[in-house]
Amino acid sequence: MPHANESESPLEQETAGPAVIHAVDTVAASEERSKFRRSLGRWDTAFLMLAAIIVLDTLGAVSSYGAQAFTWLIVMVVFFLVPYGLITAELGTAFAEEGGPYVWVKLAFGRAAAAVVATMYWVDNPIWLAGTLSITAMAAFSTFFVNLSLAWEYVFGLVFIWAGIASVVMALKFGKWVATIGAAIRIFLIAFFTVTVLIYAGEHGLHGFGAGGFKPTWLIFLAAAPILIFNLEGFELPSAASEEMVNPRRDVPFAILRSGIGTLLFYGIPVLAILLVLPPSRLSNVGGFLDALQQVFVVYGGHLTSSGVVLTGAGTVLADIAAIGVIIGLLSSAVTWLIGSDRAQAVAGYDGAAPRAFGYFSKRLGTPIVVNLVSGLVSTIVLILTLQLTSGNTAKYFSATLGVVISMVTMVYLLIFPSVIKLRYSHPDVPRPYRIPFGKVGLWTAGILTTAWCALTTIAIIYPGIGTAHPDDSLPEGFEHQRLEYTLSQVIPLLVMILIGLLFYALGAKTRRQTARDAVSSQAVAGEAVAGEASSGEAPSSEAVAGEAPSGEASSSEATSG
Repeated sequence: MPHANESESPLEQETAGPAVIHAVDTVAASEERSKFRRSLGRWDTAFLMLAAIIVLDTLGAVSSYGAQAFTWLIVMVVFFLVPYGLITAELGTAFAEEGGPYVWVKLAFGRAAAAVVATMYWVDNPIWLAGTLSITAMAAFSTFFVNLSLAWEYVFGLVFIWAGIASVVMALKFGKWVATIGAAIRIFLIAFFTVTVLIYAGEHGLHGFGAGGFKPTWLIFLAAAPILIFNLEGFELPSAASEEMVNPRRDVPFAILRSGIGTLLFYGIPVLAILLVLPPSRLSNVGGFLDALQQVFVVYGGHLTSSGVVLTGAGTVLADIAAIGVIIGLLSSAVTWLIGSDRAQAVAGYDGAAPRAFGYFSKRLGTPIVVNLVSGLVSTIVLILTLQLTSGNTAKYFSATLGVVISMVTMVYLLIFPSVIKLRYSHPDVPRPYRIPFGKVGLWTAGILTTAWCALTTIAIIYPGIGTAHPDDSLPEGFEHQRLEYTLSQVIPLLVMILIGLLFYALGAKTRRQTARDAVSSQAVAGEAVAGEASSGEAPSSEAVAGEAPSGEASSSEATSG
């Protein structure tokens, strides 16, 4: 961990090794960089990744697919999570610049493509905050405390949303603790739940399932794969704050390894525990994990009845504490993702790929307050619209927003993952503290595997049941026999977000024009200096020569990215 004075001092260009060359090299970028603070150490980075990946809102959704969910989880860890970690380790250490995914896509495919990526990567998270996270938090409160009416769902949702926004507005040295504490609470909650399942098994037995239940099928794969892929995403998130890390080139691979191991443990174990405790009839998208918590806590006080679970004494107290932990854990998931995605959008703002207003960081707090507040506004609109349209039908609300969130983020990765291949060829001389092993074979294997998974996930979430005899049977909960309505709920938001990304790119033209004028002025001044020194018979100064080609690699990216 850094000393206090290290985290307080403004960001300084690294002096060890090759000089830092920024891909985002506008005058506005220089202004905003002066506001950054290096406040993320090695363990902070690891906990941010853990907080991003370990989420509670989809544990019930994964478990609802039965024992096969566990089988497919193991498959995804081997063939998606591992290559994903390798890609992020290379990109996050070679191109350790604020904005992370935005910068990688800009260098690989141009600024217009990066503008769309930044927009979708960002907007996805306010929708998630107002969607499955809020709904699961409401379900936890209703299950363990007081059943919320529709009016109180509005109140609860708005408080939940703006508590998250307040956490990302505060300085990162404080905001990171919301993510860290939330991750620690989730780890402790899952560990305690697992121990309780073992106690419950000794007293009441388990639901159980035969070995055949683990046998994978195409039908369950299509349903479970999108949620599993979504659950395993988040390795690149801290890289969006690369210039606020103490040492990203050292810490990113370390964090990926630790959080990857933690992900396997803290997803696999609770999913298996839920399957052991609950019969298939009680597995649902929204309440699976909450129902399992409630049922196993009878070992501390309470009993099972034909109509449900009755908790008493210590069982009630511990269940209430666990419910509070679930709500805090859900909130911290949103905070973690907003910390990264809001920064990616802010970098797009000061690079000319979004309105310049989005690219302002607070001088006092060092956070992109404008984007933070717009995130809160988007979440508020989504919450009000969806509750109004579904009249409080939480199952339908959950399914619709989960589908949009998953498809939007997986479409973004369709450009992020291939960028590792493109950049290895287009920027071969950039030092890579970490490289994907096994040379070009390892590089192409990792890039193709991860991209293919995301392409398949996007298709499966937009058109559930594709390739099956009865595709309508695979429609998510709340959309039974409503194929058109579900498809429109997915396709329209995606198209709107792509158009908004292109609109943001157009609105960034003023910043791009200013950057071009500044570059021309800089070259003219440098040319005059060289000419003056030549006429006086003196050798040109190194500063003048350097001024002829400012930003090296960045200037080439400007040319290719429009």
